[in-house]
Amino acid sequence: MDNANKCTKHIEELHHTIYVAGLNYDIWRTYKGKKYRKLFLDADDHYPLFFQTSLHAHFVAVIVALYQLFEKRHDTVNFHHLLFLMKQVNRFNMKEINNIERKIEKLNPLWIKISTLRNKVFGHKTNEFNFDPWQQVKITPNNIKKMIQRCQKLLNDISRKWNRNAYAYNLSAQPSTRDLLKDLKRLRKL
Repeated sequence: MDNANKCTKHIEELHHTIYVAGLNYDIWRTYKGKKYRKLFLDADDHYPLFFQTSLHAHFVAVIVALYQLFEKRHDTVNFHHLLFLMKQVNRFNMKEINNIERKIEKLNPLWIKISTLRNKVFGHKTNEFNFDPWQQVKITPNNIKKMIQRCQKLLNDISRKWNRNAYAYNLSAQPSTRDLLKDLKRLRKL
């Protein structure tokens, strides 16, 4: 496969990863958000192992997906390797490449927080028993949401220039998660 086709495949795979991160974030955030907290706690009271495991799994899925986007390996799909391939194809001018590099660099502080969670809590378990990830990382749900949104924009900026394509990130798992919680509450009342 030539580098141009690899770029196209990378863009498609990055889209999928961002999409998965967003859907898992929607579910996790619905569980954790104040607006639906009462519904969640009600469901959690009756199905505690399921919902506590689900809460954890969706959060970990968000962290792992966001980590993948910016790792710096050349044997995985990530923004850095896509940029490397794009330089080989020579379809973008240096001003466009530099602009993409700046956007990636702006996401680095958030990615470092994601990376710390992935590398010390979820992907590996640190043996630094005095390490408190939440105290040291200080990441908020809004930080995570902003990262997902910025990744969506970054990929669409690249994709538009690459092949005049853009992805609609207009699907959300929040309505179906909310409906599930409401249905569980309603069914228990029958």
